[in-house]
Amino acid sequence: MLSNICIKLSKILSDYKEYNFTEKNIELLARILNAYDNQIIPLEVIKRNLHLDYKQVNDLLLYLARNSITQLNYKIWCENPNCNADTEVYENIYDIPLDECDYCDKRCKKMSNVYIVYRVNLNE
Repeated sequence: MLSNICIKLSKILSDYKEYNFTEKNIELLARILNAYDNQIIPLEVIKRNLHLDYKQVNDLLLYLARNSITQLNYKIWCENPNCNADTEVYENIYDIPLDECDYCDKRCKKMSNVYIVYRVNLNE
């Protein structure tokens, strides 16, 4: 299974111009993606293991989403630093409620505080 992922990633990343992946990097990325299959992958994991900055990681995961390796999902971040109670992950941005955050006193609009997370979707 891991070898299939490596082959698939090699083909996809051969056209990726933002970062020059070595065979070792591709194998490491394949292991990481395999470990997080059907889960949200923390950007920090790829950043730390492949020695990339956050922009590079985000660009990479977006590129992988365009190639059906990852999938864009959405979470809500509350402006109140003491409140991040809404831990639900939304697969579709249209599923996010238009109401106010009811977890804190700020009553911020949920749609104003959406950020993208990436779900690994290897389909192996």
